[in-house]
Amino acid sequence: MHTRIETTGGDIISLFELTVADVRAWVRELSDPSAPAPDWVGALVGEEDCTLADLQRLSDATPEQLDRCTAADLGALTAAARRLNPHFFRVRVIVAEAYRSSLTSSTEPSVVS
Repeated sequence: MHTRIETTGGDIISLFELTVADVRAWVRELSDPSAPAPDWVGALVGEEDCTLADLQRLSDATPEQLDRCTAADLGALTAAARRLNPHFFRVRVIVAEAYRSSLTSSTEPSVVS
């Protein structure tokens, strides 16, 4: 299943449904220490639960096409991605919660008795 969105700049971006194998590969990539550093701007510009890297994974969009998007374009792309991939977004929430939990537990002082 897929859908196409035309952006304000005239680009046509196709979003598609990920397979279970695609989601598993994404989770493996998250734990890969040789993975490239995160794109902090891309993480902050997108929706709260959908970064530009996520949109690239869920579509045929190039980084240049996403750079030309307006906030409204990103909102439309994210909404379509959520409709097509609820399983991806459920896993993403669990991964984000686990990550936040690991940060909290690693910064809390330990009690020695």
